[in-house]
Amino acid sequence: MMILFKYDKSIRKEGTTKMPYINVNLKQSISKDTKLAIMKGLGKAIQLIPGKTQEGLMVQVTDGCDLYFRGKEMEKIAFVDVCAYKSAHFEHNKLFVEETNHLLSSILDMPVSNIYLNIVEHSHWGVRGTYK
Repeated sequence: MMILFKYDKSIRKEGTTKMPYINVNLKQSISKDTKLAIMKGLGKAIQLIPGKTQEGLMVQVTDGCDLYFRGKEMEKIAFVDVCAYKSAHFEHNKLFVEETNHLLSSILDMPVSNIYLNIVEHSHWGVRGTYK
């Protein structure tokens, strides 16, 4: 195996190793401004989990998805995937989920009962050219 570069650990910024990634999948199509509002709101919500910051957050908002539930295509439905490096306490994740549900329900005029969220916590993560 050929190594293309050697990572210099001295350039690592404190707090950036716990980067969460959030992918919001929506049935409905939304504007760029609405996507930005969701991104900003998630940036605030993620801070409910200690060690997670808006500066370290990567967000993807995918609208216009073909989402089906119970054998039917739903008009207003969302599935949110959260990938996080290292685990957080149940109560912190619960607060984050509740805030995210409130955020999406408010911005998208969507019932909370149509918002589903999955958090996957990884003990290892590939970042800056290496695997931790």
